[in-house]
Amino acid sequence: EVNSMKKSLLIFAFLAQTTAWLTPMATFAVATDSKSPVLTPITIASEPSGATVTLDKTALGPTPLTTSVSAGRHLATISLANYETAYKTLKVEGAAVTESIKLTPITSTVLIQSEPVGATVTRDGATAGETPLLIPEVPIGKYRIGISLTGYKPQEVDLTVAGSAPQRIKAQLVSSSAALDVTSDPSGAGVSVNGIYRGETPIKIDKIQE
Repeated sequence: EVNSMKKSLLIFAFLAQTTAWLTPMATFAVATDSKSPVLTPITIASEPSGATVTLDKTALGPTPLTTSVSAGRHLATISLANYETAYKTLKVEGAAVTESIKLTPITSTVLIQSEPVGATVTRDGATAGETPLLIPEVPIGKYRIGISLTGYKPQEVDLTVAGSAPQRIKAQLVSSSAALDVTSDPSGAGVSVNGIYRGETPIKIDKIQE
């Protein structure tokens, strides 16, 4: 009976060692049997190109860009200086995905006023209209605004558009002419201005060009 118990203990010990040795092997077999996720290629382009692509909060690089992702929904953010940031949800179901996104430039609205009204407005030398003038969708950049009206000194204003906030320019025009009061003793003397006869003293002459 004692010998029988010893044999049972030996068998139990052997089985315990065998189980301990097989367990890591079984774990290893499960690990090596797992499958890698299937990736699908996606291509993202933009107009203009060179925009930074961020996919699921990870910056990837400039457009045009090609990468691979797992199936599902992915959020792409496309950003470029002086353009509104674009967002696009990509639905990946196994087939290759191509997205082309046209970016919208950031613009501002500019109101140009003058006193008196009716002045001609130019932007970088090109006629834009008369005051009061509302110019929509002015792209980011620097511009030279000219404001001119007959009988008044022309003005030029530097306009800088750095964002979408509306801007206003108001010009107080200064007359380019002067009034002239002429008297004489005795009165009745003839008066000419720039060779043009204007009348006799006493006389007030308006619109004398400076």
